[in-house]
Amino acid sequence: MVNCYKCGMKDLGFFNRRKYEEKGKRIFYCRDCNKEHMENLNNLKEKVQKVTDIMEELGFYEMSDNDSGVLYNKPNLIYFEIDKKGTKLTFDMIMGRLKGKEINEGNIEEVIEYEKEIAKVKMREKKFKLREKVEKEVYGKIKTKRQIFDNGLKESIYSRYNNECTVCGGKEGLHIHHKDKNPKDNKMNNLTLLCGVCHKKVHMKVR
Repeated sequence: MVNCYKCGMKDLGFFNRRKYEEKGKRIFYCRDCNKEHMENLNNLKEKVQKVTDIMEELGFYEMSDNDSGVLYNKPNLIYFEIDKKGTKLTFDMIMGRLKGKEINEGNIEEVIEYEKEIAKVKMREKKFKLREKVEKEVYGKIKTKRQIFDNGLKESIYSRYNNECTVCGGKEGLHIHHKDKNPKDNKMNNLTLLCGVCHKKVHMKVR
């Protein structure tokens, strides 16, 4: 017995079904659902091609382990290397950032800059953790001035500001910022929530 994967129609006849392989699993669509599925694939193919064309115009090239061209049925496998450190931007990441926005060069450039800033923040955090590890091994304790926030304090700060950057309202890549620039002062009224981009601007005094 063969059922439609999407609508659940049962006992699909041989001429009223289309077989696909997804994640190693065999699935079937009825004729109507297959028509909708193909339309969605074609729309996705057009979006992928548009993003790819814009990325190439900006000097970034599609990289994939598959030589058959654009993987429009598996867009998450398409990625673009956006800096020398190997930071990769996938099609899914671009579309996620562009949600509700038009696919154009200006908006994609904003996405690229945002991802670069997020990558820098992650790199700084990685270096900070590595420094702590070295200090603990060499000196037997962590000597860095910054105090680690406990989970309770973190949750309180995030909740106080509704999990949003207090400057731009962004919800991703959030950091806890010391208003007086003193990393030892962890009083609630000295702490605020900023995204990575706004946090960098504050410390660089950029408007």
